[in-house]
Amino acid sequence: MKISSIKQFLARRGPRSRRAVFAAVLLALTLLVGSALAAGNLLANGSFEKDGNGDGEPNNWTTFAGAGKLPKRNCNQSYAGDCSLKFTLDNQYKNVRSDNIVIPGGPGSAYTLTVWLKTKDLVLGVSPMQVQLHFHYPSNNTTGHSSVFVPAGTHDWQVFYTTPYSGLAFDYLYVEFVSDQDGGKVWFDKMKVEQGCDPSGC
Repeated sequence: MKISSIKQFLARRGPRSRRAVFAAVLLALTLLVGSALAAGNLLANGSFEKDGNGDGEPNNWTTFAGAGKLPKRNCNQSYAGDCSLKFTLDNQYKNVRSDNIVIPGGPGSAYTLTVWLKTKDLVLGVSPMQVQLHFHYPSNNTTGHSSVFVPAGTHDWQVFYTTPYSGLAFDYLYVEFVSDQDGGKVWFDKMKVEQGCDPSGC
């Protein structure tokens, strides 16, 4: 419905009726915008294009723990856009986490993590490098997660999916990179978190 049509419709109503109609229109627009956002990528800066202060740590991502050479935004390699997130692995623990995605939901909710990655001479340690999608459960302050395991060796860009289901009611999700006792290099790009199943089905 055009704005001019809405104005004409409201002009023919009394003040109370106009207020009720206006409130209904606002509610419909809010639901429409909310549905559009929920249907898209929920992960902020999933292609690592933004680094507001130029410190190499992409916006909306934080290095929570790490030793040796820390993961950094890299604009010499990318699958989409100009940049990616690069890990230079040196047998040291590294942990990078996204901002919280505040989308509460109930048990059995499905969300899919999509990630494009490229490897060079990746040697896996005792615990293979992982990209994890977590649900946070406020009832017991724990998380449930599912992982994409990064393959060893040298590979050009390829896409991976994981679709975890929440075991309990959750209040937010987040993405986490975990690496320990690995060697080589890995680049990540075009990451998404979307509600529902991955393209290959659930």
